[in-house]
Amino acid sequence: MCGKTPAKDVRVKLVDDDFGPDPDDELDSGYTDANGFFELAGFTTERTTIDPHLKFYHDCNDGITVGLVLSGKCARFLRILL
Repeated sequence: MCGKTPAKDVRVKLVDDDFGPDPDDELDSGYTDANGFFELAGFTTERTTIDPHLKFYHDCNDGITVGLVLSGKCARFLRILL
């Protein structure tokens, strides 16, 4: 949600968090639909346990402009461990 409105067109990534010299694995990515829904699926093979998390890149037009530039607009980043 972006206030009381569904957060549409939010970039979402499913990532396996790796440590050390092994880079993180992006398992899937996509965008939320007009209702704010998304569906991602992924698979990876690791020697140790996987550490999946979701990354959201959003701009809710709430006046906050601190963040990274994504597609020409300022985006903030939210990370949720699964």
